[in-house]
Amino acid sequence: MNYYMPYYVEIQGRTLFEEGWSEIDHDIVYPYNTDNEMLKDFSTLLNRLSGMADEMSSYFRRMKEERL
Repeated sequence: MNYYMPYYVEIQGRTLFEEGWSEIDHDIVYPYNTDNEMLKDFSTLLNRLSGMADEMSSYFRRMKEERL
């Protein structure tokens, strides 16, 4: 008789933009300059830019699909 223990896993997918943002945030902000206001502001701007680029890519994909 074979018994198995059920395991639950979580798989997280990331876009290319999210991966790039993670690298930038990790290399520039964490853990070196967490108290630097200019780096925090820069980090926030890059985060917004990354999010907008991701949204644009999804929008273009949708436009292409609807055109076909």
